[in-house]
Amino acid sequence: MTGKLFGISLILTAALAAATNTQTITLDRDLQIPGETLKPGTYTLAVEDRMQDRAVIRISSAGDGPHYLLLGVPNSKLNDRGKNGIILFGAADPSKRILQGWLCPKCSSALELVYPKVEAVEITKDTGESALAVDPASDKLPAHLSPDDMKVVTLWLLSPERIAPGHRGEGLKAAKYSPVASNGDLADASRRLPHTASNTYWFALFGVLALALSLVLRRNSQCTR
Repeated sequence: MTGKLFGISLILTAALAAATNTQTITLDRDLQIPGETLKPGTYTLAVEDRMQDRAVIRISSAGDGPHYLLLGVPNSKLNDRGKNGIILFGAADPSKRILQGWLCPKCSSALELVYPKVEAVEITKDTGESALAVDPASDKLPAHLSPDDMKVVTLWLLSPERIAPGHRGEGLKAAKYSPVASNGDLADASRRLPHTASNTYWFALFGVLALALSLVLRRNSQCTR
């Protein structure tokens, strides 16, 4: 009986660890994310799904508000730039906040967000920094990518040709993104977190296993009387 309880305990621990790979943030001003601008309020970020070279991030607003699914790519070079896990582009206007990435609690590398091409171009011009982009039309995919579309869409890296005064970018070069330096980081994170595991699934599994554990404990208690 002790062995069974120990096995259930290990499963519960693993399920809970996967389910808690989240972070709650409170915004006091607007924050630009791919395809949207978050208004002041409380939001929860979570790793919704992960593949070998990319991940799907869910941002949920408090209560019954909307949620957003974003595409992220591991980039360990951003690890030291995060303040409480949140990584911002260095916009020319300091009051303008653009989310560049997120260092999630269970990730060995920050997840750099991928922006629609038009937005990525403006970000590169404004910040003088490279930005990851997608162009769904070129892949014959809908503008609003589903989680399945995010798994196959082509990734592009947009970089400024030169940096002008004020750290703004001038000119633009685009190349298909090859995550050579980051594959190992994501592979390591994938071994520590279940592949393609949504938080909803793991919360449900945790509930089922908790119920099973309580039934086993109750039965064991009755047997010892």
